[in-house]
Amino acid sequence: MPCSEHVNDLATVVLYARDSQQGNLVIGHIAVPVLRVRQAMREEGWYEMRTQKGEVVSSPTGKSSILVRFFWIDHAKDWSEQSRSEGKEPSGIQKENQVFM
Repeated sequence: MPCSEHVNDLATVVLYARDSQQGNLVIGHIAVPVLRVRQAMREEGWYEMRTQKGEVVSSPTGKSSILVRFFWIDHAKDWSEQSRSEGKEPSGIQKENQVFM
């Protein structure tokens, strides 16, 4: 997810159930502020799944949760370090920051 200019956005994970009759059914989602991931360089934990309306998804044993880990990777830093060591602009490396899960 490129986010050099999207630090006020949310990094979102959507969990689907595959159904041969109805296609992909949304079970729920989580959303984490990109800025929070950027400031801490990573974000991880158990997150409650929410419906499209923002309600907590229930399960037979209580609430539905998912364990997720987000990382902030600074490609601009990687690019400048590699560029200096090689004395040229590397190919195939994006000069943007991204959040990975």
